[in-house]
Amino acid sequence: MRLAGPNLTAGFRASSVDLGRLQAELAQGIARLNAAQIEERWDEVFSWMRRLLRSWVQRCKHMKIERQERGIRVELETQDDHGYYNYGFDVFPRKP
Repeated sequence: MRLAGPNLTAGFRASSVDLGRLQAELAQGIARLNAAQIEERWDEVFSWMRRLLRSWVQRCKHMKIERQERGIRVELETQDDHGYYNYGFDVFPRKP
């Protein structure tokens, strides 16, 4: 049996997500891919990023990961007992 729902026990607390570390991990994960390869493998890249973010960020209420012209935009909304927190950053693939 497995508990489903938001990550309540591991990773960065909702109010103190280390965006620099997350951005670095995501960038390292796509470092060998260029923009065309990311587009070709988007379903796989998206799924991997979503799993990584869910495991590293506690109590994520909303997540948006979208390809843009120059990179990937990541937006997160988290919540704890004190309120909601919104985070956003960009991840860039290597140049073609």
